[in-house]
Amino acid sequence: LGWAAGTAEFARSRILPGPRTRDEVTTMAVTSVLIPPAATWHWLSGRWRHRAAPAWREVAP
Repeated sequence: LGWAAGTAEFARSRILPGPRTRDEVTTMAVTSVLIPPAATWHWLSGRWRHRAAPAWREVAP
């Protein structure tokens, strides 16, 4: 339920500014469903690939 609400909010924020044609709404709805899992996979693969990398240190100004 939470995922669906987040996806609906994401889709709404992407659809409202546009011309809202049928093709655009369809494209935005489909990609709004696909982007979060793709982003999560990308983040997790980066975490796994760089798991042995040392943490970044803050640099003094």
